[in-house]
Amino acid sequence: MKKRVLIVEQRLRRGVDANALIGAHLQRMGLDVRLSLTGSQLSSNLIRYEPHVVYYPWVTPPALRFLYKRAPEVPIVNAFQEQNAILHQPDAPMVQWADRSDYIFAWGQAHKERFEEFFERPNIMLTGNPRFDPYFDSGVAQVLYPSKDDLAEQYELPLEKDWVLFALDFPLIFQSENRIQELISRGDLKEKRLQIIREIYGNVQEWMRSLAENLPDSSVLIVRPHPGSNLEQIKRDFGGESESIRYIRGGSLPPWILATDRYLTRASTSVVEAWLADVPTALIQRKKPIEAGQARPHLVEARTSLSSYSEFRSFIIESCETDTRHRHQDFLARHYRLDGYSSLRTARRLREIANQQDESISYNDGGLENWVEHAKFFLKKVVNETGANRFNPFERPNGEFLSQREASKRVSKVEESLEGESWGE
Repeated sequence: MKKRVLIVEQRLRRGVDANALIGAHLQRMGLDVRLSLTGSQLSSNLIRYEPHVVYYPWVTPPALRFLYKRAPEVPIVNAFQEQNAILHQPDAPMVQWADRSDYIFAWGQAHKERFEEFFERPNIMLTGNPRFDPYFDSGVAQVLYPSKDDLAEQYELPLEKDWVLFALDFPLIFQSENRIQELISRGDLKEKRLQIIREIYGNVQEWMRSLAENLPDSSVLIVRPHPGSNLEQIKRDFGGESESIRYIRGGSLPPWILATDRYLTRASTSVVEAWLADVPTALIQRKKPIEAGQARPHLVEARTSLSSYSEFRSFIIESCETDTRHRHQDFLARHYRLDGYSSLRTARRLREIANQQDESISYNDGGLENWVEHAKFFLKKVVNETGANRFNPFERPNGEFLSQREASKRVSKVEESLEGESWGE
């Protein structure tokens, strides 16, 4: 009997592609794989699939309780997809919950050392970050992502102009005051950080309004808001859409990063992906320099920042040499173990862990709770398939549900792109 591995992601548009690559390696190694999203989909998959090992984006008390109640012997592997938090915010709840994992897969040596300093119980393994692997393999990237021509056709974008991608990561701006206070009281958000975010958003709002009246025809600025943002409000704040300023809703970031000529963002770790893609990159920052130890490491590492309208406009309209891969080799090697084999190392570790399990595992029946989770899963599926979630106030695009058919199709497509390689050895 094949050992079963459940690979979980929180957001459809961020890590499912990397998980498909991990799953493809596992299938080549002879294991059975299922991809899942968190929430009711995860609960339903745990009940139906009964995996030998579960690979979480990060662990939370509700997910732990649900699994422990049904199969306490099944190991929990923590992918810890907000891993830089261990370096700059070790008091965050997601860091504190991590010691209840059985394993933590670390992105780089700096993360591994910090995890080992904080925790005794989880087994810390250095695997790298699978999310970055497609930037090392054009064949895998072609399977996972649409091409620039595809994007141009789908979004009616001009191929003859420079594409400048602005990943607008201000989701906190659009949260309710109750939600903000909850994050502050939990320790996930500091009031000073919220003040800085609001200040920078105000600056960008002024810059975008000025830019709308003064943008040459040689470039098109593509604004991609964070999925937790209100796109219509952003358009109003920034002065609306035009031929030279376009807004895209949702969609995975990697194909846009690979297709763009220049890239800017505020604090997203996607800036690391832009470095890997050798795309000239800049950050939107305050005038005050970022101090090491008070910010995420990729922000401290960044060499190019824009703190005035003139710098912002110049970056958008002019071809330039700014932050790219060759300027950050040492940092990337230490923090992310750059070599393009993180997914393979992750798959090998998951295989080792799964093979330590007895073939026959016993999941205890949750009774009524199982039926409730199945009902929630079915309701979510109907809401997404009918498009009823278009009424979501944060304007999240329809697609927050991953069917098993679509998940299997993704894994199989990636697996086909690996033909001829000895991935299972």
